[in-house]
Amino acid sequence: MRFSQGYCYIAFVLLGVFLLTQHGIAAGGGAVLPNYEIWKGDLSSSAYDLAISSSGEYIAAGSMDGTVSLIDRSGKLLWAYNNAQVTGLQQNADRDGDKWVSVAISSDGGYVAAGIWDNAESRVRSPKILFFDRDGGLLWTSPAQYVSDIAMTPDGSRIAVAADRGALLLDQTGSVVWENDRLGFSNTISVSDDGSVVAWTGAYNKLYLFDATGSLIGENTLGPGRGWGMDNLLGSMSADGSLFLAVQSGPDEGTVGLFGKDGSLLWTSTEPNSSRNSGDLSATGEYAVIGMENKITLIDRKGTPIWTQDNSAISAQNDRYYLVAISRDGSCIAAATEVGNRLSVWTKNGDRIWAASVGSGTNRLAMSSAGEYIVTASGSTLYLFKKDRNTNDPPYLANLKSNIRYDTPSFVQSYIFSKYLTAGNLVIGAMVIGIGCGAVYSIWRMKKYLRGKNPRKRV
Repeated sequence: MRFSQGYCYIAFVLLGVFLLTQHGIAAGGGAVLPNYEIWKGDLSSSAYDLAISSSGEYIAAGSMDGTVSLIDRSGKLLWAYNNAQVTGLQQNADRDGDKWVSVAISSDGGYVAAGIWDNAESRVRSPKILFFDRDGGLLWTSPAQYVSDIAMTPDGSRIAVAADRGALLLDQTGSVVWENDRLGFSNTISVSDDGSVVAWTGAYNKLYLFDATGSLIGENTLGPGRGWGMDNLLGSMSADGSLFLAVQSGPDEGTVGLFGKDGSLLWTSTEPNSSRNSGDLSATGEYAVIGMENKITLIDRKGTPIWTQDNSAISAQNDRYYLVAISRDGSCIAAATEVGNRLSVWTKNGDRIWAASVGSGTNRLAMSSAGEYIVTASGSTLYLFKKDRNTNDPPYLANLKSNIRYDTPSFVQSYIFSKYLTAGNLVIGAMVIGIGCGAVYSIWRMKKYLRGKNPRKRV
């Protein structure tokens, strides 16, 4: 009797395993494995942007309270810096959401660039472009009215900035290589690995391509440009700058297109009724991943779909893939959904590796070069995953809010020098002082002359 019960128990276990496996295969083209989360931790405020070094050893985070953070792979906060207290010099009080920080990181994690969009003082040119070393040392700052996006070459030698209604390229010392501030409202910016090509996207679905000297080498428009605030054109560039993937989000439909180095449109695709879209391009440009509504599609450089994953097969909700990323080598694809709060990872063959829950909606996503590490954020909570995680190690909680450095004095000094003690103001000041001294001297001479003409009588 016990022998029969034992066999029945084994049979039920095997049946359960089989059903779970079949459910995983039906759910998305491969068994959904357990959560591969390494750690999670809360930043000082909601994450606005994330960047990860080539090996995944370092993670840069920009928060919506103006804080720039660098975290290592173990979840240790290496440093955090906030200089957005300059708002205190204005009439507006600090409010969460006023200091959106874009970040970029060099391939070895040796440099971090950050750009601040400060709603409360968007009309003031003050230090909003910041450049740090790995130890958190602030190497230099540069003034801007606002920064909507920032990018950096892998070696950190060139920093491309979408700021002040245009594009800006700086070198590692903070010197301006070139600047074009007549392009209009900025969305995103990308730079090739050698800094020879910069791609800028802005309002009206405009795309501009520049060479290393700032000369315009190509321009185009993706889809109908409906106007400022109506379209959001996002972009991703191949390593050599020869290809640029642009994804347009609008109120009616989503359009994706691949452009050549001269701005020529190589192919385009449109998804009706798709208002939140995203895309990413591998380093060689061989693969592009597109997220539109509840579908994610991998496309080759000719525009031919390789595979499509339809989220409706695993979710009854209209759960849109609104964040996607592809590793530089094209071997790994990650995507996050908007409603179901699911992060999924696939191979380039379309096999789902795993899926994980990431809180109440993800807002940023970044991946190391080979796709081994994936970082994402849900509000202020930052998550680090590993593609081939050892599931025997449970995830742990990381402390990411301690020891934030508020560099108010040096920032105030930089603010004063950048806004008031400029070369133009110094020239004007010298002229005013000269005119004033001349006027005082003239009055003195005139009084002396009048005394000579009408000397006082001595008693």
